[in-house]
Amino acid sequence: MTNSSRCFILLLVLTFSLLPTQQVNANSLSYAGEFSYAVNINPLENSVANALVQARNLNPDWLMVDFDWNTWFPSNDAVQNFQALDTLMQFAEDNRIAVCIRILNPPQWALSALGPDHNSSIDLIHFLMNRYPSSMKAVEVFPGANTTKGWGAAPSAQAYVDLLDAVQQSLIREELNLTLVAGGLVTVASPDQTTNISDLSFLEGLYGAGLNGLNVILSLQLLDLEPNLLQASKNNNDPVLLHIDAIQNVMALNNDEVGPVWITAISYRNGQAQRPAALSDTCALLRSRLFVALISPVTLTPASNAPGMMSISDVDGSADTMQQLIADNHSEIRSPITARSKNLQSISKEDTIYESRPLQSFFSHLFGLSRSWFGDSP
Repeated sequence: MTNSSRCFILLLVLTFSLLPTQQVNANSLSYAGEFSYAVNINPLENSVANALVQARNLNPDWLMVDFDWNTWFPSNDAVQNFQALDTLMQFAEDNRIAVCIRILNPPQWALSALGPDHNSSIDLIHFLMNRYPSSMKAVEVFPGANTTKGWGAAPSAQAYVDLLDAVQQSLIREELNLTLVAGGLVTVASPDQTTNISDLSFLEGLYGAGLNGLNVILSLQLLDLEPNLLQASKNNNDPVLLHIDAIQNVMALNNDEVGPVWITAISYRNGQAQRPAALSDTCALLRSRLFVALISPVTLTPASNAPGMMSISDVDGSADTMQQLIADNHSEIRSPITARSKNLQSISKEDTIYESRPLQSFFSHLFGLSRSWFGDSP
């Protein structure tokens, strides 16, 4: 081979070696290490058809789908028409949008004194996973678990971790690939130790009960946000942002400072005034907390969701704002965050590997050949 040919190959090697690599974690969960936008949706609302039109235009990474267990199965032998949910899940599959089903409101027949029954909860998750194997990628297990309303009984960190562990073991046995999203923790105005536990105290309890031994993503619900979040942040007096930092401090004290954390629901204190500005400010500020890996800032079915959750509209420009936020996120490269690694006491450099593109592996091989070729040159 001539020297000019060798130089040409070396030039190709150098060019492709500069291509960006994708950072992945050897023990990471699916979708961890990336930032994602989601939108909330309730399949039982009459306006769900319009919501799917909005979802198609927005093209979010995730749909956070509310599944009110008591409404779907008021008794354990109830026969339900799943057409609305089937349509939504087929839409997600057709449009390649991942779905996290949020299991809410456990029925009385599925409750014990300690909370949701393990076997009943596992059966429901497996039923949904088997019905929607292509689109259901994650399940949020009883968001608001630090409250009686969310858990269905007096909240218990130990009981919640025990349930998560039982669900995880069942998924392993059945070889089902499903990400568990845990907590959906909410700030409690008047916390106590029996019916509504402080989210910080409950999180401490989760770690004490063995959360670090599970492959789960911690989730938060930010309710009652200040609409003018940017100004509140500049004045350093917004309790929600300060509270998020307090959450991370608890995580850091328990060797879990890198998260990731998903924010699966957001509502605002004073309605939806100045929606485009509030939406942009909220997303920008929450993204500044690098352990936050997903935000679901709006609902597409506002009538059935909590008061204060932001809907979007073509009239005031909020729909365009949300669409632009998602599009910008898809086009940018964000420094990846090391995902939760539960088999280690701390994160070390060895936990992170770099997975090269196939072309890079190919040209790395060529690089080795070129070295040998040049070594043979006179």
